[in-house]
Amino acid sequence: SDLALLSTSIVGHAQEITQDELLQKQRELLRSGQCTELAKFCEPHTKAGNADAAYGAHMCMATAALCAKGGITVERAGAAAVMRDSFAPKAIQNATAWVDRADKAFPNRESTLNTRIQLLLLQGDTPAIIALMRQATTAGSSVSPPPVERWMSIFASLYGRSTMDQAIAFGKALESVYPDSHKVHGSLGGAYG
Repeated sequence: SDLALLSTSIVGHAQEITQDELLQKQRELLRSGQCTELAKFCEPHTKAGNADAAYGAHMCMATAALCAKGGITVERAGAAAVMRDSFAPKAIQNATAWVDRADKAFPNRESTLNTRIQLLLLQGDTPAIIALMRQATTAGSSVSPPPVERWMSIFASLYGRSTMDQAIAFGKALESVYPDSHKVHGSLGGAYG
């Protein structure tokens, strides 16, 4: 039962769990606003024998770090939690530390890259996002780079929440990485418009 699984993980003797089971329990705890219980549930599974479940538990701990500091608004009627724009810097640092651990233990996962981008967006660290984009799109990168549309959504996010200088700096970097993309040229032109 769920209660048995939760109590087993709280005492630190985690039973094997699949990534799907982990995600289901994570959603349940987030929906009910149980941030502390989320961390207690996920932490023991970071050492799971199933690599996908252990990776998921690391990413769950990043979510728990943000949740614990009030940075996640739980949509009780919806299927997922929604991140707010305001997070305590310590919450972002804690979440980033868990993402770093996940990346070290389970390198080259695209979802790690996407989570790192989201955390950098929350911090407003445009230079780090640009560096990450260049690293991910460099030939020989060990991570499959997100498609240009993913980077375009980041540009739109910066355009909507940052200073115009930050959005344009990212747009110019995007243009240098994707020099033949009409989408990139059009969006950058719109930013100047």
